[in-house]
Amino acid sequence: MTLDYSKTLKNMSGFTEAALRFKETNNYCEYPPNLHPKSRYMKFWAEERRRSIYGLDLGYDKIPGYFYFYLNYCPIELVKETIETEGGGMVQAERVSSFPHVWDGDYHYFNYLDEAEKAGKHAVVLKTRGRGFLQPYSEIIKTPYGNTTIGEIKPGDEIIGSDGKFYNVVEKYEKGEQDVYEVEFNDGRKVRCGKEHLWLIYDKTQRKKRNLVYSTEYMMNKGLFYKTGQGQKSYKFYVQDSDVIEYGYKELPTPAYTLGALLGDGSLLTGSIKIASSDKEILERIQNEVGSEYSLIYDDTTTNNYRIITKKEFIQKNGYIRVNQLKTDIIKLGINVSCKFKFIPDIYKYSSVEQRMNLVRGLLDTDGYISETGGIEFVGVNKKLCDDLMDVLRSLGISCRIGEDNRTGQLHKYPSGAVGIRSLTYRIYIRTNKPVFSLSRKLNRIKNIKRFERSPIISITKLSYTENSACLYVDSPDHTYLTTDYVVTHNSFKGGSMLNRNYFLIPRSKSYAFAEEKEYLISDGVLNKAWDMMNFIDTNTAWMKRRQFKNTDMHKRASYEKNIGGVKTESGYLSEIIGVSFKNNPQKAHPYSSQVVTPDGIKTWQEIEVGSKLYGRDGNIINVIETHEFGVQDVYEITFNDGRKVKCSDAHEWEIWRWFVKNGKAYLEPRKYETTELIRFLEMKSLRCNSLKVKIGEAVDFSHIEVPIDPYTLGLMLGDGSLGKSNDSRTDITMKHADINQLVEFIPYKIRNENWGGDIRNTIFIKDCRKILKELNLFDKRSGDKFIPDLYKFNTIKVRLDIVNGLLDTDGSVTTDFGVIEYCSKSKQLAEDFVWIVRSLGIGATIKEKTFKGTTYYRCYIYCKHDEIRLFNLIRKKDKLKVKKKNRYALNKREFITIEKIEKVGKESIKCVTVDSKDTMYIIEDFIPTFNSRGKRGKLILWEESGKFPSLLQGWQIARSSVEQGNKVFGLMVSFGTGGTEGASYEGLIELFDNPMGYNIFPVTNIWSEYGKGKECGFFVPEYLNREGHYDKDGNSDTLEAKKEEIKNRELVKMHTSDKNSYSRYIAEKPFTPEEATLRISGNIFPELDLKERLAYIETHDEAKNLGQIGMLKRDDDGLPKWKGDPTLQPCSFPVNAKDNGEGAIVIWEHPSKEGIPHGLYIAGMDSYDFDESTTTSLGSIFIYKRLYTMESWYETIVAEYTGRAKSAEEFYENARRLLEYYNAVCLYENQNPGFKTYMEKVGSLHLLKPQPGILKNIIKDTRVDRTYGVHMTINVKNYIEILIRDWLTEEYSPGKRNLNKIYSIPLLKELIAYNKDGNYDRIIGFGLCLLHNAENYRVHLDKVNDQIYEDFFERTLFV
Repeated sequence: MTLDYSKTLKNMSGFTEAALRFKETNNYCEYPPNLHPKSRYMKFWAEERRRSIYGLDLGYDKIPGYFYFYLNYCPIELVKETIETEGGGMVQAERVSSFPHVWDGDYHYFNYLDEAEKAGKHAVVLKTRGRGFLQPYSEIIKTPYGNTTIGEIKPGDEIIGSDGKFYNVVEKYEKGEQDVYEVEFNDGRKVRCGKEHLWLIYDKTQRKKRNLVYSTEYMMNKGLFYKTGQGQKSYKFYVQDSDVIEYGYKELPTPAYTLGALLGDGSLLTGSIKIASSDKEILERIQNEVGSEYSLIYDDTTTNNYRIITKKEFIQKNGYIRVNQLKTDIIKLGINVSCKFKFIPDIYKYSSVEQRMNLVRGLLDTDGYISETGGIEFVGVNKKLCDDLMDVLRSLGISCRIGEDNRTGQLHKYPSGAVGIRSLTYRIYIRTNKPVFSLSRKLNRIKNIKRFERSPIISITKLSYTENSACLYVDSPDHTYLTTDYVVTHNSFKGGSMLNRNYFLIPRSKSYAFAEEKEYLISDGVLNKAWDMMNFIDTNTAWMKRRQFKNTDMHKRASYEKNIGGVKTESGYLSEIIGVSFKNNPQKAHPYSSQVVTPDGIKTWQEIEVGSKLYGRDGNIINVIETHEFGVQDVYEITFNDGRKVKCSDAHEWEIWRWFVKNGKAYLEPRKYETTELIRFLEMKSLRCNSLKVKIGEAVDFSHIEVPIDPYTLGLMLGDGSLGKSNDSRTDITMKHADINQLVEFIPYKIRNENWGGDIRNTIFIKDCRKILKELNLFDKRSGDKFIPDLYKFNTIKVRLDIVNGLLDTDGSVTTDFGVIEYCSKSKQLAEDFVWIVRSLGIGATIKEKTFKGTTYYRCYIYCKHDEIRLFNLIRKKDKLKVKKKNRYALNKREFITIEKIEKVGKESIKCVTVDSKDTMYIIEDFIPTFNSRGKRGKLILWEESGKFPSLLQGWQIARSSVEQGNKVFGLMVSFGTGGTEGASYEGLIELFDNPMGYNIFPVTNIWSEYGKGKECGFFVPEYLNREGHYDKDGNSDTLEAKKEEIKNRELVKMHTSDKNSYSRYIAEKPFTPEEATLRISGNIFPELDLKERLAYIETHDEAKNLGQIGMLKRDDDGLPKWKGDPTLQPCSFPVNAKDNGEGAIVIWEHPSKEGIPHGLYIAGMDSYDFDESTTTSLGSIFIYKRLYTMESWYETIVAEYTGRAKSAEEFYENARRLLEYYNAVCLYENQNPGFKTYMEKVGSLHLLKPQPGILKNIIKDTRVDRTYGVHMTINVKNYIEILIRDWLTEEYSPGKRNLNKIYSIPLLKELIAYNKDGNYDRIIGFGLCLLHNAENYRVHLDKVNDQIYEDFFERTLFV
């Protein structure tokens, strides 16, 4: 995106009519208050809400919703001039509260945020402190293989013509940066193009109406409307709609009609695939498509619901693993989601005509409607699914458009007579006479309606940016092709308004303001502004919200307490604004000691790291993609009604299901709450004990492990077996003969019935039985000591289910009242193991202890569905469970566990994780589902005073999981930074601004920087934009005059200040470029003013200036390097002077001792190059660094430098090698270019090269140092080197004397002063690698010292 600051705003008062009306009448709405939905009063506020969310388009210009809300509903503080001081120049002024003006800076700012949000990206904004897209590359184009963009298309590629056939791109003409226009059609489709883009037009005003070629600019100039003979306004220009697109036949995993029906009325997230339909034709067609392998079984738990299961699954229910390929295919397609997240997979969208038509028939047979007049409609609550369906319809040459039902929240009476609340729905209006239904009762009602062949253009809008554009020449007959949708002031005020827009207008939205410290938010910060605006909106609009539960200076929640039948519940809009201070904010985390079930067994939370595998709530394996340590924090323990416990932090989030009452009916609904909020709920006396429910997770599966004894048989042995009487070939089971004989098919061993002395026994013959039991540590275990070996617990679902079957067939029963299954054992461990396995199968279970006649029994209760007969193999018990009716009590306990108490249990180190599950949930401790620690969903996250975030980058990456899921973005993050911020730490902000794509930030083209011009960066608002007194009534800035005035002010400040930092501070507060805005008060990342003083000292003191000796190293007769001084040689200057030959020279400030040089006294760092010739000024640069350890400290200094570009790369390498040999120094070099290492290997000098430093692995985790020697200069390594240099420069080697005073290299000082990330600074890299080399050596030294201390400690003599 390229900003067009030359764009002229006009008639902008049309966008502020609401604010102007309020200023004149002290009222927004001219109609008296009337809460009837159809009253003019409520219609006015509904329209204002629509404008504030979707923006306002006045034809000649448009603004996004955030901007509209800011301009009309958010008074801000403005500066009003009052008295001019004597002598002119400065004026006295006062702050007044008024509505914002429409300034072009704000216009570009909000459009930038809008474009970012539309693109699914975030934003970084760098501003002056205290102030208030021929077709573009990114336009989508249709191809036989799916969508691509104009930028990606190249000659020879296939695209789709207007006749639906495939054609080749013959030529692509690059047009560079061009203005971008948006053409909108009456069915809602929009296309972006250039003003020279050519259209094949049907012009209703011309005698020859068809196939006229017009440009975008021509149609704009001619006007899009005309008056008919009756004086009515009518559209003038029409574009031919596309014909049917002939995509090829695809091998679809699920038949197209079946998938369409399931997308319409299917339940895809449940254990079984279900279709909610009683229509015989639909069910028969699905049955015919899926084949005889499947059966549609009526599910009597819900109305008109059929489960689609395999016949094997239906007939053989006795513990077999379910293999349902349909379910597997649904999961692979990624559509095992709830109805609000359904979509049409791409393979179906680009399938054959018949396949797509069957898909449409499935959707319309279920959710389609046909009126008496033959109008076809599709209604849904899922915008993505509706958009996908329209995409498919248009690819079939079918006209359609979409509308939104704005009656959300209103009462609605359904045909059945039931009354409910309307949810937001979308209605697709379809015009066609094609057989889009297969259902006869709908198909027979289709009228012979001719489709619209053309679509009128209703608006053409010039967008506020430019973009690289190109023209395509296509070999189609008419040279046309298909594009999108098949169409031939102060940051705090703006931030506060954005928070309020979501709070007042988007229910259940969560908007966050992040800051390093709380004061940045509430002390004249964004939350201060937000609360003032909130009070204004509450008082003066119809959007007032009560805040009974959360109303603090850091958190406000639109809700209130409602008493229904004696039960207090939270009701209201439930939107929130939450302030988060990183320094004091409690983290969403678990303590180290928490246990978690993983595919590899049970681990502690401390052991979990990036790459670890966990289980999601759906039982699938998920990955840990981030972990974050937060030190010692308060820890709370949550106890559930079934005895499970889990530890977490006070701010950890939970999905809680609570009872709510609406229209006299109670229903369960999930909400997110933090631990502290749950504590408050539990303290409410009127709260029913079952009000805080957590939904139980699905069954988890472990890897298959071979077991020595069949699991079902082992279950029988643990239940009714005498393990101590087992021998090498047999074991006995005390069980009725009739029962054991029913179970023969499940026991893979020979069985013999016996009756000894009245005891009923059954002998099972198992080879090596005693030996196996001993290996399992079960031999001779009595009834109170039995347990289930881990080998069986951490095994497949089938193995675990089999062992449960065995235990229940022996010691299980079905209660007579609630149909709850009971299991009883004398062994506490066996009971706990049994319950653990049952819970791992996704079934609720609990243990209760009871003592009877001096013996303690452990009774396990299993809460399962009334048809959960898979838990038994024994027929009499299975039949007893079958006859039990559906019981709400047992079903409720199967699906949910209830929180009983929460108590603080101390302090502990805590850790949070980010996982890649779709619902951001994972299983913790005893199969308890909880939220991704960093998975809090947000609509908006504002980062206030980003320049004051030392950990901005880490925090940004953590917070992305709150607004992103995979490649989907559902919320916007905006980082605000202002120039001249006191105490700023700009490294993170500069990284976000300079490298936006690395952080999913919407980029713009840099038009401000001298060196970085043309690169992608964040959004910047310079000082000369919207400068007071230099803009017209429509808010257009006179940037030229504003710049002139500010330059004069800069000269005045420079002339009249005696403070060294005042000028730097002034520049930073009123910057022209991003570099100026991110200056520290004392200059760039290095201490600029101090470096300038050092440079001035050397240049004015000959003894310092001439301290270094200039020359080269030659080899003597023995082949050793020998110094040869040559004052005529010229070291390379900075910047490189045109008079320099560029070869450079060696400069030595201290020669090595002639008595022998200790290894490690000197080290080296080098920025190398590979090519002999170059059109750039890039040089090679090597520094020799002395590190002498005295009794008290290290003495470190630069002793030699060689910078230049020799006649050949090998000559430079040889000069560097001689310098290394001269000082007996090992060199750490930048290894992007392999030439230096290759040369050193050839001449046998690899011993002079430093291996890759291990310190990088500890400090910069994502660096990729992938070569044996040297350093791969990634941006992270470069950032680390910058910090090393900065710290070294300012470190004192004696009181009052800093290391920078030991620098005698004038070019190095100049590089340090001029340094910015976009430049080429060879000496800084070379010197920085010296410091990195030194840091690595120091790390190794400390490790050796620590090892020696450790060794001495254990080898010391304790007693003499």
